[in-house]
Amino acid sequence: MVVILQPTGLLRAYVPLIYHLNPPLLVRPLEIARFSPYYEHPEEYDITGITPSDVYKEIFPKDADIAKLAWLFTASYKCESRDDRQLNDVIRKKVQTWMDLWKRGKANIPVLRIIKEEQQFYLEDSRYGSAIKEKITREQAKMALFGLLSNEIDELNWGMEKKVVYCYENKYIPLATANPRVFEELNNE
Repeated sequence: MVVILQPTGLLRAYVPLIYHLNPPLLVRPLEIARFSPYYEHPEEYDITGITPSDVYKEIFPKDADIAKLAWLFTASYKCESRDDRQLNDVIRKKVQTWMDLWKRGKANIPVLRIIKEEQQFYLEDSRYGSAIKEKITREQAKMALFGLLSNEIDELNWGMEKKVVYCYENKYIPLATANPRVFEELNNE
């Protein structure tokens, strides 16, 4: 089954988690393109009824084999953002906010990063407007950069509370960034 996004209430919390990463240039609905996984293996995504997009009927002659010429296709699949107009609007507004945040100049771009000053690690986070800089442990820095590496429940709880780790399909995805020296130092342990 193709599930593009979580329910509306959860989505409002998800997009701001990645405001510190480069935003997309635009928002487009899911497209099924020739040679994509959705086209090549539709059964893995519960996609049925793949047919060439209607625009090809206007482009090619009536006797053309459009199915062999087409690049984009329509199909039947479950997609919350396609089925729910309100959710689609929420997505577009959140992404527009994200793009606008990045237009404020380099010094004002949201950050979520681990820094090291005088042997002390810090978490800097300005994704939600006001910037925070807080001392963190080495293990917390590793959690923010690499996710769950062991059964460190305290660090995991901290990471979830600070929203520097995101849980998706029972996998803990780290969200923070760091300069290469800090990243390498923590990664080589």
